[in-house]
Amino acid sequence: REFVLDRYRRRQAGETLPSQYEFRLLHKDGVSRVFVEVRAMLTQYQGGLATLGTIRDVTERKRAEEQLREEAEINAALARVAQEMIASLDTSAVLDRLCRVTTEVLGCDCGHTVLWFPEEKVYRNVAGYGYTPEQWEALRAMSIPQESAAPLASLVLKGQGVVELEDQTGEPRAPLTRLMRQLGLTSSLVIPLRRGQLVIGALTVSYRGRHGFTERQKRLARGLAQIASLALSSARLLEEIAQSNRIKEDFVGTMSHELRTPLNIILGYNHLLLEEAFGPLTVEQIK
Repeated sequence: REFVLDRYRRRQAGETLPSQYEFRLLHKDGVSRVFVEVRAMLTQYQGGLATLGTIRDVTERKRAEEQLREEAEINAALARVAQEMIASLDTSAVLDRLCRVTTEVLGCDCGHTVLWFPEEKVYRNVAGYGYTPEQWEALRAMSIPQESAAPLASLVLKGQGVVELEDQTGEPRAPLTRLMRQLGLTSSLVIPLRRGQLVIGALTVSYRGRHGFTERQKRLARGLAQIASLALSSARLLEEIAQSNRIKEDFVGTMSHELRTPLNIILGYNHLLLEEAFGPLTVEQIK
C-alpha cells in the first residue's frame, strides 16, 4: 500500500515513473509471499488518478534466478577452496588451509579436522582454526576410539553426506554434544572425508551462539568434502612417492658404500697387475 501511495504522490508532483517494476505481495493465505511483475501507468479518471495495468506472478522465474545465483555463488566458493587446496601438496599445510577456508566459506566461527590412525585404531584432531590455544591443546590431546566414533560414522553413512549436531542430549550424539558444551559451541556440521569408499576422517565446523545450517551451507559442505578428500589423497600419494624415493636413495647409498670398499681393493690389485708389479703378463692376461 505504501509503495502504491508513494507512486501516486510522486506522479502528482510531476515525476516521471517507470511503467514496469517488481515487488512481493502477501498471498491471500496471509503467510506466504509471491513475486509479481507490474506493468502499469497512472491515468486521469473522473477527476482523479487511476492505475491501468497488469500484474503477473513471476515467483517461479524469481526462484529460478535465485537458484542460478546460488549455483554461481556455490561454484565460486568451491573454486576458491580448490585454489587454496592445490596451493600446497604438503598434508599438514592442506589440513590447516582446509580448516581455515571451510570455516570462512561456510560463515562459521571455528572448525577442526579429525583423521583415522589405523595403527592405533583411534581418531585424532590434526588441525584446527578459530579456537583459543587452550581449546586447541585440549582437542589435540584427545583420541577417539573406533567404538566411540561408530555411532556418528553410521549417521554419516546413512545421511546425505553431512550430519548436523545441536547442543542437546541423546544418543548417539551425547559424547559429542558434551564436547560442544565444553568448547562453547551451539551447533556443528560434520563433513566426512573419504578415500574411495573408506571414511578416513571428518571436518567439523561450528557456531558459537548461533543455531542451524541452511541447505545452501550443506550443499557447499558436500562439495568441500569432495575437494578436501581429493586434496588429501593427492598429498598422501606424493608423500608416499617421496618416502619411496628416500628409501631408494638410502638403498643406493648403502649399496654404494658396501660395494665401494671391495671394488676399490679389486681395482687397486688390477692396476698393480697391469703395471706388472708382480711380474710380467701375457697378452691374454693384459686383455
